Amino acid sequence: MQVVAIHLGKKILTKEIQTTLGIKPSMADPLIFEYKSQKFVTITKYGVCVFWDFDRGEINEFINSISNLIIDKFEFSAEEEISVSIGEKDDIKLDAIIFENLSFERIGLLSLILSRSVALDYYDIEVERASLENEVVMKEFMDKGKTSQSIKSLIKKIGFAMNIRHQTVNQMAFLDKPDLTWDDEDIDKFYKKLAEYYELEDRYKVLDDKLESIFRNVEFISDYITARRTLYAEIIIILLIAVEIVIFFAEKVIA
Repeated sequence: MQVVAIHLGKKILTKEIQTTLGIKPSMADPLIFEYKSQKFVTITKYGVCVFWDFDRGEINEFINSISNLIIDKFEFSAEEEISVSIGEKDDIKLDAIIFENLSFERIGLLSLILSRSVALDYYDIEVERASLENEVVMKEFMDKGKTSQSIKSLIKKIGFAMNIRHQTVNQMAFLDKPDLTWDDEDIDKFYKKLAEYYELEDRYKVLDDKLESIFRNVEFISDYITARRTLYAEIIIILLIAVEIVIFFAEKVIA
């Protein structure tokens, strides 16, 4: 069967899904529904839905049914697909995953890995975008010793970078082991294999290094804004003092 993970938005309101679909979940963490006979969908906190053995019509039908529960829905949804089959033991082949059986634990495990993988792709693109914007500013400083961009524009860039970091570091927890690995040694071992296969740790490290680089630039930009505002304040004070002196001498002359 084909398994497709689609990154629909920044978040999906999972608590409301059960009411919307009118069916009870087969597993709560991660949230797995048997949408139709032997067709499963996993909904994760990363804003990703993972479809098991759905055709494209069924995928579109499901997405439309939960559309109002997707927060900050993406105009273009990134996705990842893998083939899954049943074999003698859990294994990973080239472009295929082998399961000993189609248990909910295995469905949940692969769904989480695929969700993290597709979410990492999204944040890698977002971080690259923030990095390119910061490079433009830093090049201006290198070439001219200053930037032509307004303080408002610079603050927006800082806010954009901070928002990405907040989501990736504080919300996503890409490298946390899922709860379903705790009580099953075989599932735990297979989780490690899958995480290595999708290079989650290496990709997250690259993402984190990019974020660190961005924030070194952000700190520089923040210091520049502070210095610029301080300079403006000092100029205003000097002008006010100068105006008071002019008024003082004007009054003396008139008197």
